[in-house]
Amino acid sequence: QGPTFDGRLKPDIAGLARVSTTSYKGEPFYGTSASAPHVSGAVALVIGAQPNATPAQVKAFLQQNAKDLEEPGPENKTGYGRLALGPPENATGTVQPSASASTAPSFTDD
Repeated sequence: QGPTFDGRLKPDIAGLARVSTTSYKGEPFYGTSASAPHVSGAVALVIGAQPNATPAQVKAFLQQNAKDLEEPGPENKTGYGRLALGPPENATGTVQPSASASTAPSFTDD
């Protein structure tokens, strides 16, 4: 839960946290170990649909399609809301990041 020490909103979005797998014999488990794979899988699906999308565009797509959970708009408890990709036709257009997203720190993979 945010904000970060430098005032940034966190989390960006909320992943599903009550999931079940065969590893847990069908019993639900919670937390980032449950939610991170769902968000990572969603990122992979977005990149598969939009292979030329930049990291900022993928982030903007996930933020714009998230289901708002708390007060309207992004906040420091659930970010932009729960992970949602929406209908398949959402994946056909490239989403441009907002001005605030483009000024956020970028990442590189050396």
